[in-house]
Amino acid sequence: MLLTKLHIPPASQNIVHRPQLYEKLDTGLSRKLILISAPAGFGKTTVVSDWINLQKIPAAWISLDKGDNDPVEFLNYIISGIQGIHKSFGASALGLLNSPNRPSGKSIAGLLINEILRLTQNFVLVFDDFHLVENSEILELTAYLLEHMPANVHIVMLTRSDPALSVSRLRSQQQLVELRSSDLSFSANDISILFNKKLKLGLSIEDIYSLEIKTEGWIAGLQLSAMSMQGRDDISGFIQDLKGDNRYIMDYLMEEVLKIQPDNIKEFLLRTSILEQLSAPLCNAILTRNDSQLNLEFLERNNMFVIPMDNERHWYRYHHLFADLLKQRLQIQYKEVVPVLHNKACAWFELNNMNELAIEHALEIKNYEKCIQLLGKVAEDMWQNGLHAAIMKYGDLLPDELIKTNPEFCLYYSWILISAGQIQKAVPFLASAELKIKHLIQESDLADDNTQYLKKLLGKISVAFAYLNSHKEHSAKAFDYCKTAMENLSEDNPLWFSWAWFSYGVSYFTVGELNEGSKAFNKALEYGKKSGNIYLISAIVIRMAENEQQLGHYRSAYKNVLTC
Repeated sequence: MLLTKLHIPPASQNIVHRPQLYEKLDTGLSRKLILISAPAGFGKTTVVSDWINLQKIPAAWISLDKGDNDPVEFLNYIISGIQGIHKSFGASALGLLNSPNRPSGKSIAGLLINEILRLTQNFVLVFDDFHLVENSEILELTAYLLEHMPANVHIVMLTRSDPALSVSRLRSQQQLVELRSSDLSFSANDISILFNKKLKLGLSIEDIYSLEIKTEGWIAGLQLSAMSMQGRDDISGFIQDLKGDNRYIMDYLMEEVLKIQPDNIKEFLLRTSILEQLSAPLCNAILTRNDSQLNLEFLERNNMFVIPMDNERHWYRYHHLFADLLKQRLQIQYKEVVPVLHNKACAWFELNNMNELAIEHALEIKNYEKCIQLLGKVAEDMWQNGLHAAIMKYGDLLPDELIKTNPEFCLYYSWILISAGQIQKAVPFLASAELKIKHLIQESDLADDNTQYLKKLLGKISVAFAYLNSHKEHSAKAFDYCKTAMENLSEDNPLWFSWAWFSYGVSYFTVGELNEGSKAFNKALEYGKKSGNIYLISAIVIRMAENEQQLGHYRSAYKNVLTC
């Protein structure tokens, strides 16, 4: 989790306060949703962050990006954001969320809603750049939160396009406050404050009205105009020469802004545009230089669309639209260096144990060999933390034959495929992992530590196979795999040892050996409790209850269900 995404963006020294908008936002504190929907560059983030800071409103802020389309990460960020207001919030939900086989997102959202009901404080939950969310499950979760959220919480959504939610229904119920581009656009008075009071450019009344008409109050266009005016003798002539709609003005002004920058700053901007987040050490690494901190401070000081992501100014990002344009120019001017830059970024993130970000850079240049190498390192942690959608995404993107070279990723990708009912797709990956590990064990030194690791991995693969085969027509195979799992796993890893006993229990239940099943489930529960994995414990207790019911032990079955 990138904690900087939970920080409220700090205000610029040249900010123009918008009291008339803050009054409208204040009415949203009695509604379910405040929707700020406008194209890029209309100051959505600035208006809301300044409103929160000036009014001292308790807020959980979540800055979304295109990588945040995993329901588990989305819920994690919500919990962590609210923990910034109430430290103990969401502990039980977090435990369920980060389990290998998590409950449904709606179940976890229900737990969060129930816990919010016990909070007495009013606060806002802000989703910045919500238009980047495309995952249907996240959209369903957001709709569920909006429908059931207690009255002390108000969702604020900043987006470039209206979300796929029942906004019209909220509007008809008087539960919606909206700000659109027409609300956010700078008036002539706002333009006068920015250009004359803040930037000291001395524009005439005619120049101000001309800018208002030509830019239609588009704040990004106005900021770019101000930067292009620096050092010009004929500012009125420059304003009169501005032509076209917003898109063309942006193209023109970007050319003007980049042209007046020193060569070293221009190159810095273009080459670092491949990064979703920037820090001085990262920029130094990909550019082979040591002055990145000075450059970042220069960009921030000169309002060059670089936004701090934390209060310490360690991490920054470019304004999304600015970054998009820089990337386009990078492809035109330095296309051949783009793969080199992504490779260097990948290496830096790997060195700093930020492997998921390293994977994203490897994917950008289709370096699939590097992707699978990195995934082998982090797949188990991702699986245990419930990031199944991410594992599925990577598995679907990578070539099958390449996946089969990495037994670790094969195991966790297969497990998720089995859970999703895609058994035929899972079997070849699992079989490949088993064959490769057995071959490596045969060739290795039995006293070697690596051999012990390989045996444990074989035990985990066997658990997955037992899980796959635990039905009547393949019950013999299931018992064989359970035996192999027990031979290679130990009590030192209670999570997997519990899964092995659980597989035994399911296999015995399937063939009707209910007393043996009861013993196995009890063993599974013993080690499941040691692992602390809530989902595993719940799964065991439910199957134990089924087993006891078949034995006619209805009171015991009922107690097991209550325990779950």
